Amino acid sequence: MKTILKITISLLFIAASFTSCVDDKDFDTPQVACDDAFTSGISADKITSFENVVNNYVDGFAAFVDTDAEEIYFIAYVTSSDLKGNFYKEIYVQDSPENPSYGLKLDIDIRGMYAKYPIGSKLYIKLNGLGIEKSRGELTLGENSNESLAIIREGIAKTNIFRTCTVETIVAKTIASSTEIDETLLGKYIQLTNVQFNYSLFNANNEGAPFADPNDLYDTHRDIIFCDDNTVLKLETSSFAQYADTPLTHSKFDISGVLSRDYGDNNYVLKINSPDDIVKNDSGRCDPVFLDCGDNAVGGSVVIYQEDFESFSNNATTLTGWTNVNVLGGSRVFKVKSYSGNKYFEGSPYSSGENPLEMWAVTPAINLDSTTDEELTFKTKAHHDDGVVLSVYVSTDFTGDVTTATWALANANIGTAPSSTYGSWVNSGSINISCLSGDVYVAFKYEGGDGVFETGMRIDDVKVTGNN
Repeated sequence: MKTILKITISLLFIAASFTSCVDDKDFDTPQVACDDAFTSGISADKITSFENVVNNYVDGFAAFVDTDAEEIYFIAYVTSSDLKGNFYKEIYVQDSPENPSYGLKLDIDIRGMYAKYPIGSKLYIKLNGLGIEKSRGELTLGENSNESLAIIREGIAKTNIFRTCTVETIVAKTIASSTEIDETLLGKYIQLTNVQFNYSLFNANNEGAPFADPNDLYDTHRDIIFCDDNTVLKLETSSFAQYADTPLTHSKFDISGVLSRDYGDNNYVLKINSPDDIVKNDSGRCDPVFLDCGDNAVGGSVVIYQEDFESFSNNATTLTGWTNVNVLGGSRVFKVKSYSGNKYFEGSPYSSGENPLEMWAVTPAINLDSTTDEELTFKTKAHHDDGVVLSVYVSTDFTGDVTTATWALANANIGTAPSSTYGSWVNSGSINISCLSGDVYVAFKYEGGDGVFETGMRIDDVKVTGNN
């Protein structure tokens, strides 16, 4: 077994009256009422810090003190509720109602915990017989079952989790960009400001898709777009949430919830307690200008432009005719890479020390004056995916400075991958550019950050075709 709780704690004071504060019969039913009489009897020498609890985890399961040892407690504040069904047999807690330093999850085999542990409740949690581990990317408190983490049984919850009569207002930490999201925020209550749901989730009448896709068995992820920098964080909604079929709001909003990881530990996600956690802003939306040349079939036998990157050397950053630039002043840009005899253009902030990172790769001028029915296609491949980082734009007035050109966002399929490995090459689909004329430029924009959003993105076989 790993080392017992790394806590410097004095157990010199042992009061016989301590265990008599709560009679055994109090545990016959789940605790609903608060109990200041019991918690006020817990002496200071039996309380350790939330920080010590978190720091007990190093790189695997760590047990706390045995069940028959002297009691050790820590204090926590509840930030989640299963009232609306988006949380199931779990509660999230943090060390303070405001400006918390630590947060974690408790797996508890109880339903309807909103009545026992309402949001804002101050809890005393006894560590005896419990353990901590990183489960699916999150620090999780559970039972110590033969030196491994198990869900806290109801009987153990009754003897280890005590609710005081104090209920605090939980003040969310405000987040204005997904580049601010990192592991230190996991398990904490946060608020995303000036955001909106992805435009692709709405029809022509601005009617939104439901929170949960009816075809998803368990959870649905919906992209939340930060209007300030167009970065993305996913909203996770359980298929069993009471509001699962409620349409998403079209306008901008602020949204509060607990930062978590998805089931596969591939992405950061926000989990809300209720749709009431979304505060609408009726100032409209912040959508970019979209490229819309119609839905007619395009493409043809004439290759107007093609680049497969095979003629460039490995690690090349200067490509004939291309603009390859880091707009935030850093040094990391796209590079030519090779694998299994195939070359491609790759972007990644990994080990760059740059956060945030924004880099653009722009094609040479592609003239459309002598052709019709022009179509843009390309392929992308992601690896070690931890968020959406690549978008594709088209411009007709680019003169060398990406920040001054007018860009239209193309609706393209972009590759995805698991967080720990590589995805497959994904075709962009047919992108109609036939309504444009003259010189056209295609830009691949990467937005991420070292240690935050590090998805590796490969680009290959950029091609524009049409007819004479």
